[in-house]
Amino acid sequence: MRRWSTPIALAALVTGCGITPNSAVEKAPPPVVTMQPPSTHIWLVKRGRLEDVPVSTPKDHVEGLLAKLFDASKEPMPDDETSTHLRGFTLDRTYTERAPRDPDSLPRTETLTVYIKGESKLTRLAKAQIVCTAQQDSKIDRVKIVRISDNGPDRSEGSNNCKELQ
Repeated sequence: MRRWSTPIALAALVTGCGITPNSAVEKAPPPVVTMQPPSTHIWLVKRGRLEDVPVSTPKDHVEGLLAKLFDASKEPMPDDETSTHLRGFTLDRTYTERAPRDPDSLPRTETLTVYIKGESKLTRLAKAQIVCTAQQDSKIDRVKIVRISDNGPDRSEGSNNCKELQ
């Protein structure tokens, strides 16, 4: 056995892997795909109904979309028929809570709590703007809205999904 192992190893070393070099020449760099930020939507109000408006958002998808939604209330609208019911409100923060692990309820869903500040009445359309914008992330099953108060306890504005508010 030993007599044959040395010549076999030498033969394998000389023959290599069986691939011979070729004359391929690199003429250009390989193609590279550049990705634009995800283009998604915020929900504004047009003629009394919700309408989605495309926006670009940073990597933190839901938080970025909600920030754009609340920023839109401070800017001029794209036309005279478009408005927002979030004027006077600001986004404070969000908190995501995963549903408990239950093997029978897959896929796992999340509840997003949106903390807002503002003294105006939060209309049904205002809630719908927040909830429908947040639920573009398919993992989010419910959206709870909590109004932060400087003069007393925080107040829940309910837990909804977009279908309930449309």
